Amino acid sequence: MRPRFLLALLFCLIFLCFSSPCYCSPGVAELLCERGIYYYENEDYANALREFKKALLVEPDNPTAFEYIIVIEKEVLPKEAALAELIEEERPVDEEGRKRKRAIIQALDEAEEPKTVPRPRVTQIVPPPEEVIVTEKRPTGPVILNDQVKATQPDTLLELEIEKPLVIQGNHIRRFLVIEPEIVAVEREGADQIRLIALKSGVGFLHVWDQQGRWSFKFQSRPARPEGPTLEEIRRKEIRQTENFKLRYATNRDAYFSGTDLSDLERQTLAINHWLSMDGETPYGRFDSSARVAKHEEHHDLTYLTLGLTKAEIGPLKDFDLRGFDYTMYGSELGFPGISLRGVRFDQRLGADGGDYTLFWGREGQGTFGRLSPGLEEAKDSFIEGGRFFFRPSEMFNCQLAYYHGYGSERDGSLNQDGMDIIANLDLNNWHFSAEGGYDSARFAYTLDSVFMVPGLKFRSEYRNIFPGYVTIIGRPSRLGEMGGLCWLEFNKIDKLSLIQRADIYQDRLNPNPQRPDMWNIELDTRARYSLTDSTALDLSLRYWDEKGKISPRREESLRAGIRQSIDLIRSRDLSIYSNYQYQKTKNFSSATNDYETHRAKLGARLRLLGGLSTFASQEYNWLNEAEADETSHPRAWEAGIDYNRRLKSLPLYTSLRASYRREEDTSGTYSFMAGEDSLEIQSELRYRPFGDWELFASGRVRKVWPNDDVEEDEYAEGEFLTGLRFLFDTGLTWNPVGDIYGVVFKDIDGNGLQGEDEPGIEGVEVYLGQEESAFSDVDGEFAFLNVRAKQAYLNLGLSSIPSGFVPSTSTDQAVSIDHGEASAVSFGLSFRCEIVGSVFIDANGNGRFDADEAGQGNVLLRLEDGSEARTNDRGQFYFRKASVGTHTLHIDVNTIPIHLLPKVPIKKEMFLTEGTSYVYNIPLEVLR
Repeated sequence: MRPRFLLALLFCLIFLCFSSPCYCSPGVAELLCERGIYYYENEDYANALREFKKALLVEPDNPTAFEYIIVIEKEVLPKEAALAELIEEERPVDEEGRKRKRAIIQALDEAEEPKTVPRPRVTQIVPPPEEVIVTEKRPTGPVILNDQVKATQPDTLLELEIEKPLVIQGNHIRRFLVIEPEIVAVEREGADQIRLIALKSGVGFLHVWDQQGRWSFKFQSRPARPEGPTLEEIRRKEIRQTENFKLRYATNRDAYFSGTDLSDLERQTLAINHWLSMDGETPYGRFDSSARVAKHEEHHDLTYLTLGLTKAEIGPLKDFDLRGFDYTMYGSELGFPGISLRGVRFDQRLGADGGDYTLFWGREGQGTFGRLSPGLEEAKDSFIEGGRFFFRPSEMFNCQLAYYHGYGSERDGSLNQDGMDIIANLDLNNWHFSAEGGYDSARFAYTLDSVFMVPGLKFRSEYRNIFPGYVTIIGRPSRLGEMGGLCWLEFNKIDKLSLIQRADIYQDRLNPNPQRPDMWNIELDTRARYSLTDSTALDLSLRYWDEKGKISPRREESLRAGIRQSIDLIRSRDLSIYSNYQYQKTKNFSSATNDYETHRAKLGARLRLLGGLSTFASQEYNWLNEAEADETSHPRAWEAGIDYNRRLKSLPLYTSLRASYRREEDTSGTYSFMAGEDSLEIQSELRYRPFGDWELFASGRVRKVWPNDDVEEDEYAEGEFLTGLRFLFDTGLTWNPVGDIYGVVFKDIDGNGLQGEDEPGIEGVEVYLGQEESAFSDVDGEFAFLNVRAKQAYLNLGLSSIPSGFVPSTSTDQAVSIDHGEASAVSFGLSFRCEIVGSVFIDANGNGRFDADEAGQGNVLLRLEDGSEARTNDRGQFYFRKASVGTHTLHIDVNTIPIHLLPKVPIKKEMFLTEGTSYVYNIPLEVLR
């Protein structure tokens, strides 16, 4: 009994294994289908048919096996038999045979049409355990069936663009078979060629038979790319070369003439100046140089020469400026107001917020370098040296310290040898505070300043105390001896109105009023403009200066008002009219002869006549009363003329002409501020600009003057003529830095963009330098570009060469500055991404595929063995974006599936992920009836 029992038990187990779909059938059927597809792809249709039938025995409703069997039995095998019958040479050829042969040929021709043999469209319910994406060689243009293509078989990929044909050329192509005829159409173009035309976007397979055997292709079609470079090509930037050296030259000839009449003008002075400069980028910084040669009398003198490097780098010194020979040095108002020196200046920047410092030395009053003709000019024995340091402890506060020292036998004896100053600035939101102090080794001077700014309003206040006798390192400062305060207000918050108000109250301790030395001086100024309309503006100015605290005490009051109106006339003519009125009263407390009062009115107009031609006229009238002499006069002036400015048609010629006549009357008063002359003046200019940086010009001015009868002077005439040219010449010469670039493409495991010790390089990634040159990373992920001649190089990763499953963790576009004679380093990080994705859907038609008309099931919970979870969205999709490499078990929480639905696959799925794997797992649901 015991052997019989064991035998019966063994039979039951075998029966359960081969019959129960709940345990073994999915895996066995899947394996059998994979073997069948392998035989099918290799044209072993008999074995393929046998494997697919085995799969149906295990899983009767397996869609893959079912659809492949239909294709093989109904389409592939009959055509294979017909082909074998056709090529059988021993078959007797009679009339019946000929008819049969023609029928077979016709059938084969129809088979060659893509529509006859569709490839089974099968979506597996359970995908392969892992998906490996292979970077394939992709032939373009006419595809010639040769050894090079054979090396890529059977994974040769054809990239097609819709409505753009691709020709395949073989050796006596016998037949072809396209599996997706609705995507790609195939036409024969002769015994050796077929032509593929993509009809729409999609992927599929093509098989071609010629004398060399069968060729298998995958194809992928997409819409035709627009004309021009691809996005990846656009990303590649050409390396930045240094700018060419530019040569600039300018010269002018200025001659002044005078005489009793225009017919007997004689030259009085002649000045000729030449300017020459060259600038360009070098490996050490931007270089510039310029020189000026001036001719006076019979001598040519080199009056100015400068050489400089800007943003330079030499050895350990970085980001500095260096200038030699002539330069201008500015410090501060109380320390070094500004002067031209001949010597050396060095400026060093200490980082973005670290400040900077300046060191300088130079000769004062340098004069000329020396005549280009024999002989040298004596130089002044007076020198200044010093340094300035600027630092910024915080974004709100900065400070500047400076020290200056002067020496030399010809230095002004009233100046001190040493001087110092300090400047501090503080920013607090809308307030800015600054303080400046100076010390000349004997006396102090300082100013305190604050500015408040909001949109439409600016208010400034200042307090100054500059002691008498204080001198800067180069001389007396402005406002010497003054102590007082200044307020300045700018207001434009009201539309069409702008207002400026200035008030200055101070004591003059340098030249005070001897009778009242402590008297304060007051200066008040108000200016306002109001736009009545877009073409009408009103100006108003008030001034009150009471300077009783000065050695020559005086008071001045004035009022100015004016209005300007623009009128548009017909045919593009416009008229501008203006009128001004001014009242001024001056009182001099130490000399009554300087007291006067005047009213001045002026009316003028300008009319544009045609094109660039305009005419203008004005009349000025004064009422002048001189108090001491008790005299009243009425000085007046009338002026009229024309202006012409125009480009001569399309030629690069520009011309201007101005002619004016002025007549003055009753100008004998001391304060009429008129010369008492009638004059006619003509000015003209012609400029020729063939290119943007080239120009020739000539200008002239002649003036004839007739003094009034009450002026005891003779008639005279004068003229001035100026000619010259300027041009810029691109030499085409460059001086590029030369350096090496070393880089690495590495596997960024932790995704931080930095290569760690345990993060290896990645081989075979293409890196572009500029637009043309490229290099591939080696087995260690390293690449190099040697002897790169450029100021800045741009490197880009070739996106198509990035291994499947990897995404950049650093920027794929990087700029590298080339340091002359040095090596630069750059790195590109790539992080691999493993993911598990899929869809949970209601399989309404029962085919196991997620079809377009089927609905996804949302809110289904899925869980991995490590505890990570994901829920499906409204479309039934779920994602585990950052799955780790290795084996995972996916579990479906059936409690989150509605009670009327059941999964058609096991609720647990084991899968293995490699680097870069994107594992797709779809879960169909069955509706319970």
